[in-house]
Amino acid sequence: CPVSTSNYLLAGIGRSVTPLPPGLGLPGCNILTPFFGLFGPVPADFDGVASMPLALPNDPSLVGGMINFQWLSVAVIGAQLTLVTSNGLEVTIQP
Repeated sequence: CPVSTSNYLLAGIGRSVTPLPPGLGLPGCNILTPFFGLFGPVPADFDGVASMPLALPNDPSLVGGMINFQWLSVAVIGAQLTLVTSNGLEVTIQP
């Protein structure tokens, strides 16, 4: 993602495919998780990389649980505000 974008980390449980509204997102960009958490904005570094550490409680009942993540970037392309999404990532919590 370009350095000038605002980036948000979406977190959710489960998978879905929700296209971005026409005229707002780039073609082929979809929201891939029904998200319950939105973290950000997170700036990108000069290589275009955004990252965010997340802490989980030390709770054995979370082991085996799955969380889905995806980045949503808000960019200005030309004179238009545009949404761009990353691929999704499914994480299984390990002991």
